[in-house]
Amino acid sequence: MSNDTSPAPSSAQPVWFDISSRDPQATGDFYSGVFGWTVHSLEGEDYAMIAAGDGPPAGGIGHGSDDAPYLGVVPYFPVDDLDAALERATTRGATVVLDPAPTPMGRIAAIRDPQGHTVGLQGP
Repeated sequence: MSNDTSPAPSSAQPVWFDISSRDPQATGDFYSGVFGWTVHSLEGEDYAMIAAGDGPPAGGIGHGSDDAPYLGVVPYFPVDDLDAALERATTRGATVVLDPAPTPMGRIAAIRDPQGHTVGLQGP
């Protein structure tokens, strides 16, 4: 039996991205014009889903402020166990900037690594 507590490798391919912007409408218009993305605003929410044409959503744009967990683009990477991944991150010096929250894709959270980069995690 091994004493290795390293996690099983997870995908290095993001499963989602989030753009937190002070002006989400202008941000959506910009990226729609640059990439041809379709931006679907969610009724009653300050959030929009981003898709390539009529394809499934691949990311989102939301309103951010100085009080938000983050501003800018944050990739979300899949993990097998969100709580365990957060524990591994915090013991290595990361700060949780978005506590675990349920979404239609599963639970998400975001961390800021010791160098100041913000990364999202998505898992069960």
